[in-house]
Amino acid sequence: MQVTSNGTVGVHAARHAPLILCASLANASATARAIRASGSKRVIYVVTGNQGTADEDLACADLIHAQTKGTGLPTDSVERVRGSAAAHALREDIAACRPGVSSDDVDLACEIDRFDFALITEENHGRFDLRSSTSERGRWLEGGGVRRTT
Repeated sequence: MQVTSNGTVGVHAARHAPLILCASLANASATARAIRASGSKRVIYVVTGNQGTADEDLACADLIHAQTKGTGLPTDSVERVRGSAAAHALREDIAACRPGVSSDDVDLACEIDRFDFALITEENHGRFDLRSSTSERGRWLEGGGVRRTT
């Protein structure tokens, strides 16, 4: 189980949406495919870090949005993440040898499409679970469709 305070707050804020996907640069293309496959006409990107102004989150949203619309892809996504306040804070934590951080955290956060699955959020008795779009429970359908159970 992984819990992130910002991500959890974002999922909770979007809990009434018909489809909630959790994303990062690491699964950006798969997330864009899931959005396109959902047929949603309206997509809302919930930026959770730094009170909604985190550049690493905005860079991710910009990349996914461009992929869903088929427009030119931003070329500065990685640089924005590397230069973000969150990356700076991670580097400070690494230098201070704080537990729970690793020297490769920033590099890993910058790997675009490291994973080829979307993360689908499902509510389960008041708890939110994430499922991989490639798992049986994630319901990734042949042809790239995402469906929800009733």
